[in-house]
Parts: sequence; C-alpha cells; structure tokens
Amino acid sequence: MLKPAEPQPPSGPEPSIGDLIERLFDEALDYGRAELELIKARAIDIADDYLRAGILFAIAAVFALAGIVTLFVGIA
Repeated sequence: MLKPAEPQPPSGPEPSIGDLIERLFDEALDYGRAELELIKARAIDIADDYLRAGILFAIAAVFALAGIVTLFVGIA
C-alpha cells in the first residue's frame, strides 16, 4: 500500500505579506509589459501586411494606367 508523502520542513523563513504583495505587483507589471510587447509585435505585423498590399496595389494601378494609355494610343 502507498504511503502519503511526508511534508517537507520549510527551508527558510516564510516571506511576509508585504513581500508577497510586492512580488505579486512586480510579476503583474512584468506580465503587463510582456502583453504590451506582444500586442505591439502583432500590430507591426498587421501593418507590414497592409503596407505590402498597398505597394502591390499601387504597382498594379501603374500597370493598368500604362495599359489604358497604350490602348488609347493604339485606337487613335
């Protein structure tokens, strides 16, 4: 039959409530900063996609304009 695990004696003094709250706030701030960095990276990625699409659209518009000009010159 299995024996329940024996509790380990504490390795050192327990931190005070103030220390625990301070550590909690520090970890919350670190988490918030990491989330902001992630959101910033996603926004930059989306902006890059839109920029690439805009450049390709501009190139397509230039080619379309050149084709229309060529067509009208040919008709004239």
